[in-house]
Amino acid sequence: MADRLARASAGDVGHGGARASHDERRGAPDFAIEVGAGNCGGCGAPFQCQDEARTGYVPPSVYARLNLAGEDDDSPEAEVERLLAEARAGRQEAEVEVDEEDLAMDEEEFEELLQELEEEELEEAEAADVRRFERAEAKRQRNAVPICQRCHGLRHQKKGGEATRARAGATDDALTPEAFERLIIDEVRDRRGVVLLFVDFFDVEGSLACWRKLGALVGHKRRVLVAANKCDLLPNDVSRARALSWVVRRCKETVPYLRDNLKETDVQLVSCRSGQGIGDLLQDARDAAARARGDVFVCGAANCGKSSFVNRAVGAYSGGQNYKGVKAWGVTASASPGTTLGVVKINLRDDGPDVYDTPGLLQPGALGTVLTEEELQAITPKKLDVVTLRVSEGQCVLLGGLARVEVVDAPLGAFFLTFYVAPTLTLHPTSAKNADAAFREKHAGGLLSPPFDSERVAELGDFESHTVEIDGRGFEGAAADVTLAGLGWLAVYGSGRCSLRVSALPGVAVATREPLLPFEDLRRTTAKFTGGRVLRGQSKAKGKKPSRRRRR
Repeated sequence: MADRLARASAGDVGHGGARASHDERRGAPDFAIEVGAGNCGGCGAPFQCQDEARTGYVPPSVYARLNLAGEDDDSPEAEVERLLAEARAGRQEAEVEVDEEDLAMDEEEFEELLQELEEEELEEAEAADVRRFERAEAKRQRNAVPICQRCHGLRHQKKGGEATRARAGATDDALTPEAFERLIIDEVRDRRGVVLLFVDFFDVEGSLACWRKLGALVGHKRRVLVAANKCDLLPNDVSRARALSWVVRRCKETVPYLRDNLKETDVQLVSCRSGQGIGDLLQDARDAAARARGDVFVCGAANCGKSSFVNRAVGAYSGGQNYKGVKAWGVTASASPGTTLGVVKINLRDDGPDVYDTPGLLQPGALGTVLTEEELQAITPKKLDVVTLRVSEGQCVLLGGLARVEVVDAPLGAFFLTFYVAPTLTLHPTSAKNADAAFREKHAGGLLSPPFDSERVAELGDFESHTVEIDGRGFEGAAADVTLAGLGWLAVYGSGRCSLRVSALPGVAVATREPLLPFEDLRRTTAKFTGGRVLRGQSKAKGKKPSRRRRR
């Protein structure tokens, strides 16, 4: 604890430190973001002060203060804006000030405090003081890094403006899929090191689809490590070995370059939310990069967790092996696709490989390119909702106002459909003939959401239908998963042949795959529908001894 306070007083809070004594190579004593004086330290975009609707925008007074214009603007308008900006900056600094008692401590008093800390353990109140000191110093350093107006909105207001949303056909060339691919080719392909490819467990197919040309983008002799992120969404009883083997197969089936260049030992299950596996992943990637005499390039699809990994792994580490619950200031991370717009270098200052955060490639048909930020947050899970519904021929299930699954043909009887979705996505079983009426009457802020109003339904357009044929394997194991890119997936249980009609927004990819969780306990997850809401099966089993189940 004394070491932590010493680092805090030296401005070295949350930026690294030595690992436990059994492996002193791990961790980094400090780090710094290096993007050049004319670029945003949060997303890497070049600063500009002409167009607020384009990336990299900062007010003219801030642009002048950063000395990017080459000469000061002496106009009255710029002077007024400069004074307002300085006033706002003064308020921000006041918000993160450390208590005067801490700041007034002279060197002798500080040494005495350290001596006391070495002689006796910190009491709870003293530990809280140290943590407060560290948080205040971390905030001060974060505010000292110049960022653009878009990054400021994403960090502090959870929104960056629809005008700066990355998508196909964006008016800003820096926000198009082609621009992100060019950046990867220009900044990664010809440089030494390893690629750390992130895959999203919630949307494995979508996060891999945009990397089918991986070899052409990063080089055909590149060592690639895979991080399967959001493993914390999976049920606790899932076999990690089985889940890891499943990810390896999906990678090899989807990305041609990985068929002959990916070993099971190159894949790790991690969670950037909880910190699970982050420390080992960072060290393994840096070790591999050191052998290649290069650096670590963090790549992946948009919104798969790259920037969150960078912030947690290289910034939050403070001398222990526990990364849980701590995140550092650093690059900007958000639910909006295309948050990172340039290649951002994180210098770890320990003579080892550095880490580069790269722009996420846009998934074909990704919902993130068409939904609003509020709608995106509603379908992005912090935990996974597992609900099983018994669906007969001629019945369907509405997934909010964004998709519909209908059983068209089931000669041998009803099938059970287990949905793996965000808890905030409304599920509504109904008959197929009443589905359109239910959609029109209940979607706007009622039972079906998102979207949250009728105007958004008209903007999103009509559904596109896909027919899926499933050969059932009975009720002991799922026959297949049906994936809806960005919304989640459903596992299909039943006997005989089943024909499903899956309808979703235009461009949303619908596909079948080997089931990820084929041995779900249907008695535990089966729900009833009262006409107004879905009643989960877990509530009925509360307090009862759990049944013995096959490990998934």
